[in-house]
Amino acid sequence: GLFNRRFAGEFFRNLEKSGKDGWCVGMMDIDDFKLVNDLYGHSAGDAVLILIADTMRETLRKTDVLIRWGGEEFLLLLADVHPETAVTILDKLRETISSTKIIADGKAISVTVTIGVARLACRDIHASIGISDEMLYEGKKRGKNMVFSMSCGARAEQETNP
Repeated sequence: GLFNRRFAGEFFRNLEKSGKDGWCVGMMDIDDFKLVNDLYGHSAGDAVLILIADTMRETLRKTDVLIRWGGEEFLLLLADVHPETAVTILDKLRETISSTKIIADGKAISVTVTIGVARLACRDIHASIGISDEMLYEGKKRGKNMVFSMSCGARAEQETNP
């Protein structure tokens, strides 16, 4: 039920034409998703994807744009926020996902996500997405289950990052 890359292309063209800045972009990836599929099967992986999509819709604002970017990656476009506020909003999403148990085939599964955040420059959207992707991978290198941004550093559960 989320938007896809085709929608994203049209959305970005319209945003470029509007010249309206004030957006932030988050690139979110499910940590160790391949392991979920390997251990519990693809139906459990599908249940995880559905739960995360539902959690994003319930947690984020109606003005935010949620896009399934590919596989277990999601692009989250937050309207009218500063990067620090975007990090706070997305950290709440991260905490909600990490505290939720998914029941698939009678098994409780916990997952975490890592999110990279950047300001979205409407004149160079692809570069902004690239920066959020770099921040995502920096978060992954630093231990996963966190929100990472150049301006704010990392926010994560204390237990996973001593």
